[in-house]
Amino acid sequence: MAPDAPEPAKPPRRYRGLDPDERRADRRRRLIDAGFELYGTIGYQATTITALCREAGITTQHFYDEFGSRENLLGAVFDETVKRAAVQVADSLDGASLDLEAQSRAGLGAFLHAMLDDPRGARILGLEVVGVSPEFEVRRREVLRDYAGVVARSAEDIQLQQGRLTRGTSFISLALVAGVNDSMIEWLHLDDKPPIDAVVAELVELFVLVGEHFATEPPPDAG
Repeated sequence: MAPDAPEPAKPPRRYRGLDPDERRADRRRRLIDAGFELYGTIGYQATTITALCREAGITTQHFYDEFGSRENLLGAVFDETVKRAAVQVADSLDGASLDLEAQSRAGLGAFLHAMLDDPRGARILGLEVVGVSPEFEVRRREVLRDYAGVVARSAEDIQLQQGRLTRGTSFISLALVAGVNDSMIEWLHLDDKPPIDAVVAELVELFVLVGEHFATEPPPDAG
C-alpha cells in the first residue's frame, strides 16, 4: 500500500491581498516615504517616531521591527536619495559630448535639479544628516568623495581626448563638489530663489575655468 502523500504546504496568510513579505515591503516603503517627507520638511531633530508612524500609517512596533531607530530610517532615506540623484547624473553624463562645458552642464544640471526640484532631498543631503553621529558623518563624506571622483574622472577623460593632462584633480574636485553642496544649501535658505538653471550656469563657468586652468600640455617626448 502506497504511503500517504504529504499534505501540500499552506500558502502564507494574506491580508488585504498581501502576503507577509509584501506587507513588510509595503511598511518599509511607507516609512521611507514618511521619513523623506518629515525629515525633508520639519527636519530630523524635530521628527518623532510617533510622527513617522502617523505619517506612514503603521504601528510603533512595526517601526522598530523595520528600522529600530530614527537614525536607521534616516540612513535608508539618505541612501535612496543619493542613489536616485547619482543615477540621473550618470545618465546625463553618458548622454553629453566629451567636452568640458557639456559635461559640466549635464552633470551639474542633473544633480541640482534632482536635489532642488523637490527641495526635501536637498535638505536631507545638505542639512539634516550633518552632525547626526560620527558614523553618519563618515557616510556623508563618502558621498562627497564619490562625487569628487566623478568630477575627476570626467575631467581626465576630456583632457586625454584633447591630448592634455590634468594635474591635482583630487582636492580640486573635492573643493568643486563642496562648493556645489554649499550653493545648494544657500539656495534653500534664500527667500527669493533664483531659477535652478541660473545657478547651474554660474557653476558651469566655475567648473570650466578651473578645468582649463589645471589642464596642461603633455611634456614633449624625450629624444
